Amino acid sequence: MTVSGNYLWVMVAIVAAVTMTLGNVVALLQTNIKRMMAYSSIAQAGYLLVGLAAVMFNNSPAGYLGMLSFLAVYVVTNIGAFTGIIGLADATGKENIRDFDGLGRRSPWIAAGLGFCLLSLAGIPPFAGFLSKLFLLWSAWSEGSALTWLVVLALINSAISIVYYANIVYRMFVVDPQKRDRLAMPGSVKLTMTVAVVGILALTVAFGLLLNAIGPSATGFFTLAH
Repeated sequence: MTVSGNYLWVMVAIVAAVTMTLGNVVALLQTNIKRMMAYSSIAQAGYLLVGLAAVMFNNSPAGYLGMLSFLAVYVVTNIGAFTGIIGLADATGKENIRDFDGLGRRSPWIAAGLGFCLLSLAGIPPFAGFLSKLFLLWSAWSEGSALTWLVVLALINSAISIVYYANIVYRMFVVDPQKRDRLAMPGSVKLTMTVAVVGILALTVAFGLLLNAIGPSATGFFTLAH
């Protein structure tokens, strides 16, 4: 590990810490659900940078694999989450978090799919989001004490994210809706949500196969980039 490389991983680690903390704290304070998701996406990018810090620190193969597996799961999960949020917001004409109260009764399948995606993004076991985040953080933890503080900070941030993700799920399925009419959803929204949920389930069940499949390509890609 060169001196320049040493400085580089420190810079990446600091950016990761600031990104995930700022993203989660600001997301927690939002009342508009689209803005909440935008800031949570910034926080997710911070977690990804934790893996990059592990790669920069010691050219970690586990870091390579952790980054790509996390990214694969995140893309599928985020497609489902934004499909549900945009679909429900368009159907109600509202984007405030409180406007999602009781939507589990007004649009059961879309709300269930959205809740499924949000819990995966929050890193709740046993969903693929939990497995990919666990592997990513383990890749940094395994590099020794130099990155321990960053992993601990990532865990604290994950706890913060559970609060605002779970709040949406709570409101959709526990809080009574102001209206009890059913919401009509376009077929494209239902299809996209179904594909996303099936994808998350597949990634959860076959997470080990995902790691095996992308392992060689992950190492080759990042070695070439390096």
